[in-house]
Amino acid sequence: MQVIPVEGHTVIDPDTGQALPPEGADVPETDFWFRRITDGDVIRVIDDIELTPIDTPQENTVSIGMASQPLPTQQRGAPRGPFNPFRSVS
Repeated sequence: MQVIPVEGHTVIDPDTGQALPPEGADVPETDFWFRRITDGDVIRVIDDIELTPIDTPQENTVSIGMASQPLPTQQRGAPRGPFNPFRSVS
């Protein structure tokens, strides 16, 4: 498969011990290179089309309809209710 390094990233080819050239190179389809693609260090080129990493949603947001809303924060501590063994008894 053909991969090119993302601008500003230096990726060492484990087979050659050399940095991947900016114009890219043919590399074997191994777990190492698939991890580099997943991590966003290189871009896989298929038929001269560059595949860019997918943008991940922001942490702690959920899409509701057309808008993103922050997730409610979880309350910490003992649960409330009649069966709470940790509540103070007066």
